[in-house]
Amino acid sequence: MKYEIAYLLVLFLIHLFISLNIFDKVDMYRSIYGNELLFLVNAGIGICFWVLIFKRIKKFFLLGFLGKNTIPILAMHTRSLTVIKFILLVFYASKSFEFSEVEKIILIFLQIIIMYPIIIFINKKTPILNGKIKDLEARD
Repeated sequence: MKYEIAYLLVLFLIHLFISLNIFDKVDMYRSIYGNELLFLVNAGIGICFWVLIFKRIKKFFLLGFLGKNTIPILAMHTRSLTVIKFILLVFYASKSFEFSEVEKIILIFLQIIIMYPIIIFINKKTPILNGKIKDLEARD
């Protein structure tokens, strides 16, 4: 228990060092990974770090909500991004959709906000679309 924080710190520092100093630009869309061995090692270290972090956090509502609703989110995220881009195109007349990292994070939250009412509807009216059965007796 007392060494867990030290492990977290060491894993974070190694992960940060490899991410910032060793890698070339990583672009998964274009399959550019720089040094692939370091990329995989850094991925493993990052996974270990985040698993240890989330083991220490007992309940986190937002992550629980996202975890329980990954199927509808996966099905709708492209459509919600299309709605956001349409709104940007109409109001800002920008045909270039190149976003900074901060803007991408903001877009993720906007997508979740757009999808939230639909996810609630799916969970209440058609839970089979989320991989759940509405009534256990209906299964028998």
